[in-house]
Parts: sequence; C-alpha cells; structure tokens
Amino acid sequence: MVSKKERQHYEELQHEANHYRDNLKEKGYKGADDFSKRQGEIRGLEEKIVPRIEKEIKVKEHDRNHIRHI
Repeated sequence: MVSKKERQHYEELQHEANHYRDNLKEKGYKGADDFSKRQGEIRGLEEKIVPRIEKEIKVKEHDRNHIRHI
C-alpha cells in the first residue's frame, strides 16, 4: 500500500515532468535524435564561425595598434 504522502509526491513529480515535456515541445524539441542533430549543427557553426570572429578581432586590434603608433 502506498501512503497518501508518497502518492501526492508522485503526482507532483508527474505534473512537473509533464510541464517540462510541454515546454520542450513548445520550443520545438523532437527527441534525443533531434537534440543530437542540433548539437552537431552548433558544433559545426562553432568550428566555422569562432575562428573567423577571432581573426576579425585580431585584425581590428592590429589596425587599432597601428593607428595608435601614427
């Protein structure tokens, strides 16, 4: 037999789980495969974009230092 307190705790956890599941669906989450796919896309963007941004920063820092010495 399950106590009333345990049953209430279980129902609260179920409610919370349903709330988070609905929230994920609203944000477009479609499951573990979709999550892995999105992580792969993010890693790919980071590999391409981060080096380009770092290069732009270095160029601007170089230009700023060059102007400073004029």
